[in-house]
Amino acid sequence: MIFCITEFAIKNIRSFFKWTSSTSWFIFVTTFFLLIVNGLLIPNFTLGEVYIGKWISVPIRTVNQKEAGLAGGEGFQYVLDIIYAPSNPSIAYFCVDTSKIWKSKDGGFTWQHKSRGFLAHGARSIIVDPKNSDIVFAAAFLGYNVKKGSKYLGATRGIYKTIDGGEEWSLMQETDFFKQESKGRLFAFDSSSGDVLHTSVIFAGSYREGLLKSINGGVTWNCIGFEGKHIIDIEEDPLAPGILFIATEEGLFRYSANSIESLGTGLPSWPRSIAVHHQNSKIIYAAMGTHGVFKSIDGGKKFKPSQHGLPSNVFCADIACSTVDSNIVYISFQESGRLNPYYSHDAGKTWKRPETIDEGKLSHTGGQWFSSTIAPHPSDALVALFAANGRARILKTADGGKRWAYSSTGFTGGRMMDIAFAKDGKMVFFLTDHGIWLTEDRGATFRELKVARILGLKSSCSGDIRGNTMIASLGSWGAKGLLVSHDTGNTWKIFDKLIDRFHFIAIHPSQDNIIYAGPYYSSDNGNNWQKLPQTVRAMYDSNGDIVYSVACEGRRKCSILKSVDQGKSWVKPYPICPVSAKAINDIDIAPDNPDKIYLATSNGLWIFEGKNWIVRNADHGLDKDFFNMCYLSSVGVDPNNANIIYAGRKAPGRGKSNGVFRSIDLGLTWKNITYNLGHHLTVWSVKINPLDSAVYIGTSLGTFRLVSDSTSVQQF
Repeated sequence: MIFCITEFAIKNIRSFFKWTSSTSWFIFVTTFFLLIVNGLLIPNFTLGEVYIGKWISVPIRTVNQKEAGLAGGEGFQYVLDIIYAPSNPSIAYFCVDTSKIWKSKDGGFTWQHKSRGFLAHGARSIIVDPKNSDIVFAAAFLGYNVKKGSKYLGATRGIYKTIDGGEEWSLMQETDFFKQESKGRLFAFDSSSGDVLHTSVIFAGSYREGLLKSINGGVTWNCIGFEGKHIIDIEEDPLAPGILFIATEEGLFRYSANSIESLGTGLPSWPRSIAVHHQNSKIIYAAMGTHGVFKSIDGGKKFKPSQHGLPSNVFCADIACSTVDSNIVYISFQESGRLNPYYSHDAGKTWKRPETIDEGKLSHTGGQWFSSTIAPHPSDALVALFAANGRARILKTADGGKRWAYSSTGFTGGRMMDIAFAKDGKMVFFLTDHGIWLTEDRGATFRELKVARILGLKSSCSGDIRGNTMIASLGSWGAKGLLVSHDTGNTWKIFDKLIDRFHFIAIHPSQDNIIYAGPYYSSDNGNNWQKLPQTVRAMYDSNGDIVYSVACEGRRKCSILKSVDQGKSWVKPYPICPVSAKAINDIDIAPDNPDKIYLATSNGLWIFEGKNWIVRNADHGLDKDFFNMCYLSSVGVDPNNANIIYAGRKAPGRGKSNGVFRSIDLGLTWKNITYNLGHHLTVWSVKINPLDSAVYIGTSLGTFRLVSDSTSVQQF
């Protein structure tokens, strides 16, 4: 049995040491030690407090997954590369645009997050040392493309390395990588180099710097050519170690230490990715975007179309062949919505559509939209891993691509922005990009609520539930419309002309017919709406007539407005707060005092404590993150205990921040409680269930709940 205890204070050290029995002391010390060893106890002796807690994953698990005995894992992010460890096929890794690196120790059946020390948002490519499954390199990036990525300021992009299977990562070389339409591999080894324990020579394709080379296992790097050519894919010749085939936006090349040879006669464009036949490296396959698949039988000098059986209106982006039998080839499509990847068992002469990519009906959706790299098994020709992107999950085939099955347990990534809690135990999760999900069994299983897209997208950031009535925002990352349901999400009325960012939506706590939704107000249960003089950003839960808004008072000042008549009229009862209105990311109100206000801002937590605004920052325990920032994305006061406040952290434009913090003294002092989630974590939202004070955080790794039980020292 495992006991998870949140926190207790040793308030009187003197009385603590006056225990009458040495046996009691022995029991305490032994228990204390065992809790530390098991990772359940995190002591902080500075203030005489001991915190014991653990965050557990809350996967968006379907009923079918539960019935199949799976823990679930929604993924829901963009997998950019996936690979087996060549020396140990029980080990596999993949990298994601928002949640960095994941690892499997059972051949791709279950996954764990592995990114301690990895500060970038995600990774574009990943490779495992062919001689050592613990040595891995990853191409870390911050922005989608060169235009957007150049705006990011963090010195965290570049080549990362781990030597212990992902337990700790180190940035070895700063350089540029970006998310692109194709996802060929940006690393290659000279497999003949090094010794039996590791490979010493490694190549990397930087977006701006060209081909980088390290001869000392990635410690130092030098540019050896291809500057400005925008490398797309690098493949070592399997029969000539150290010789590379390099696909760039300027075409295909063959690289050796002495020469660079231009290849690709007959190619209608530049390759989006390439695959080299492992039994005959004269055979090269190329994914050519809208032009389909091309094949060379003379080492890449000349290419011809090889696409019998392929659809004509798809974008061929990612191609791979089995290393055991390279006549087995896979091709995936970009932005098609089609069932894919297609497969060939005759070296690309004919292509076939898979029978299913959801064998057993275990996925959250049956299709896929964005392409993914394919990871052929290093010793079994018929086995491969693949990421069905769009609503990402990991799939596995055991028959060379005819059928693919869900193999994604543990991979979570749905970014929860809000939770609505119902009195009967129902919870509604509102997710960025992936809509609205309902659980009626306290998080054991979820089902997606079917809604029409608004503004072409299904991103949701806020909502509420009361009885059968549900209200939600839906649309793009910015502008959203409103949805209202009166039958718990089975049918919806769409208000796509009511557009706002909708930071805040709430149903009045004692008058169910009254709903606040940003600048809009309904007094008839969401059937009709009127615009308020101000945008509602918070509500006093003990009296839903009292709501709050923000008014700009200049470049670096704002006022918090208050209404006591459901938003009809507004006053400025508080002094001006010395923070920009745009810098306020979240607002919460103490449950027992309508004039105790908490503002989560880009430069700390601002508290109105009755007379003045005070700021809480690194001087009060809200430690600065790696980027020297104290940016708060969210704040939540425990509805049942006004002393306890939680705050989530972000580092926009830089990388991963430092997680979640808690105060147990009305926000005056703070402690980091990220616990087992590591040192570097971006938190999008903090939500507290008013029924039981359970704490949930929404992150790029998915949703987590704090497991806790208050117990005093004497109870040991």
